[in-house]
Amino acid sequence: MYKLDDTIFAQTTVPGRSAVSMVRLSGPEALNVIKKLFRPSIQDFKSHTLKYGRLHSPLEKNKILDEVIVSYFEAGRSYTNEEVIEVATHGNPIIINQIFEVFESLGLRLAEPGEFTYRAFVNGRIDLTEAEAVHDIISSKSKQGYQSALNLVNKGLRLKLDQFYNDLLLISAHMEADIDFNEQNIEVDHRGELIEQMSESQKQLSDLLGNYINHELVQQGVRVLLYGPTNVGKSSLLNGLLGYNRALVSPIEGTTRDYVSEKLYYKGLEIELYDSAGLNSSAEGLEKLGITESLNLIPQMNVILNLSDTGDFSNQKLVLGSNQKELQIQTKSDLMTDEIRGSHCVSSMTGENLTFILDQIHEYFLNQNFQADDGLMVSKRAYSHLKSCSDEFQKAFSLLKSDESFEFILFHLNRARSALNELFYEKNDEAVRDKIFSSFCIGK
Repeated sequence: MYKLDDTIFAQTTVPGRSAVSMVRLSGPEALNVIKKLFRPSIQDFKSHTLKYGRLHSPLEKNKILDEVIVSYFEAGRSYTNEEVIEVATHGNPIIINQIFEVFESLGLRLAEPGEFTYRAFVNGRIDLTEAEAVHDIISSKSKQGYQSALNLVNKGLRLKLDQFYNDLLLISAHMEADIDFNEQNIEVDHRGELIEQMSESQKQLSDLLGNYINHELVQQGVRVLLYGPTNVGKSSLLNGLLGYNRALVSPIEGTTRDYVSEKLYYKGLEIELYDSAGLNSSAEGLEKLGITESLNLIPQMNVILNLSDTGDFSNQKLVLGSNQKELQIQTKSDLMTDEIRGSHCVSSMTGENLTFILDQIHEYFLNQNFQADDGLMVSKRAYSHLKSCSDEFQKAFSLLKSDESFEFILFHLNRARSALNELFYEKNDEAVRDKIFSSFCIGK
């Protein structure tokens, strides 16, 4: 997948113009390369210190690349556990490109996506669950998602599973000891104690598995569909919630032929709004295709805002999944009389109850019963291994309660431990590791 014996570099800040850009180097030649380029010359560079100076190009005599601040992290005390240099420059792509040319001329290689974090994994600084959490910290779309990922990086999940793993070892040791004693005709029976221990361990694992369903929601934010007949005010509501005009609005029916999506941030949560084509039983051609596309969006949504300007939703019934939420909203409240006002009335023109809608979406998110502060959010890959571990543990527990021999029970306990080992290391599956680290940005 990656070479591990060379020195790599990449920009760790977002490409483009900015006040400051950062370039990271990692590998055995990182410090030597900087010593060749940095002025005033570096005699002694202590780890975790900074130096201010200039980078000079060896490609053109006396050419200064930029004024920089350089930080040094010695091997064993850096992000990758290798020798690491970070160079802070002015944020101009021209400067960055010239520095890159110099690095390449000195034999350094531009890093692949996720290569710095991969080296941290290979060098034993982090395990795979922590690597996945690094990715989630960068890409998280809610405060809770960021916090749960941060807890994983700080070994929240690892500490809990280490305890479970140690319990498995202890339970297995008791069983193996009982087998040895029985072979020596010494009668012992710890079955009752083991049932109590395994019952408690099973509860721990069930709690971990119970948090998985919320991982994607916490990391990806909430997707919201504006749904209803033509001219009910979907596009106006989209613009009103965003606070600016994103969708075209017209009194002509069927203006929205395809869905329009846009994101907003509310109370630390990313909400992605989808304005859909209006329902129209007589639609033809493009309008009909647009309605079909909009209906196909429903299973992908977390919240559906079912809109009506009359308060009659009898022809707009939805069949939703258990984790989806429907909010019936009466639009155009600025035009309605008191006789037809319902409980959830909004106006895109006056702004009435727009905050109420956002609060309801945010409440839906909070009610998903995740525990971000416990560091228990897990990825699909992690869930798969936890589920395998749980299945094997359950088989062992059932056999124990059925008074089966310890030899059969130990077989499943060993498989449960193997599943946990693969959760953290995946030592025999390079394809899985490739998938995890290739999803990172370059520079991480």
